[in-house]
Amino acid sequence: MINVVPLSENKRVLITNKILYSRIMSDTSLTPMETCSIPIYLVASHYLIYDHKTVIQLRLQYRICGSFIGTLPQAPQQNIFLGLPLELMQEEVAWLVDQGHAYIVNDKLRHQLYIENSTPEDVLSFKEKRMAEAMRQNIEYEQQNAQKRNLVNFLKNITPLKSSFDLQENNAIDYDLPRNIIIPTKSAKSLYTMPIELSPKVHVDPSKYSVWKYFHDKGYYITPGLKFGSHYLAYPGDPLRYHSHFLVNVMEWEEEFPIVNIVGGGRLGTNVKKAWAIGANNPDTNTIHVFTIEWTGFG
Repeated sequence: MINVVPLSENKRVLITNKILYSRIMSDTSLTPMETCSIPIYLVASHYLIYDHKTVIQLRLQYRICGSFIGTLPQAPQQNIFLGLPLELMQEEVAWLVDQGHAYIVNDKLRHQLYIENSTPEDVLSFKEKRMAEAMRQNIEYEQQNAQKRNLVNFLKNITPLKSSFDLQENNAIDYDLPRNIIIPTKSAKSLYTMPIELSPKVHVDPSKYSVWKYFHDKGYYITPGLKFGSHYLAYPGDPLRYHSHFLVNVMEWEEEFPIVNIVGGGRLGTNVKKAWAIGANNPDTNTIHVFTIEWTGFG
């Protein structure tokens, strides 16, 4: 037996991370970001975010999760846990731009313009700043190592409480770490000053965007649904804390599809403890209609 019911209008979701959001956004380092648009970098048809503070703001303030695609510096030989940059879906980018929360930076074009407009004085200034930053980080590195060496020498003079205590085996302090000096580039800062009117447009499927926006406006977190064979996954809260409730599939308003797809979708959703949802936009009234399908079995 298959139950097909409209998605209830009063089935609003409760965003339970408002307290967490208020704590993080109270940090003074995040406060300036609330008053400016977020730059989204367009690199080879991919929309990327490089700043970790922007990732926090997108997730907690706008319910935009994205997908990490970068490798971790300390574990580059695996792809289970990923890091920056964060890639955004076209629907997420379109919504952020439409709401005035972000603008798009054509990374290739901006670098070309920067190189063409750079003067010898700019190049010299960049080299001097990079050298000064490297020297500053080198001094900090030496100071940290000196503090660790002093601490180790201090611990050597302490009599252990147990005879089996071995300082060399139990000492977790390692001050002979390889140097890793990060030299920030100047282009990342200059891209933030790009005028918003130069932002390229986002090409997005109108049908998918309308259904995505329908769920997002109701308070859901939306992520790609490829792992379950759907267009999106809809979560009632942060995906790190909740399981998804809906497998969202987008249809055209007059699109025909076999009944076996409904049966398969309903059984799939029930087996993974979710509801299989189909949604479409009525072009005549510009309204979104969503139905959820559940497989209840027989008998």
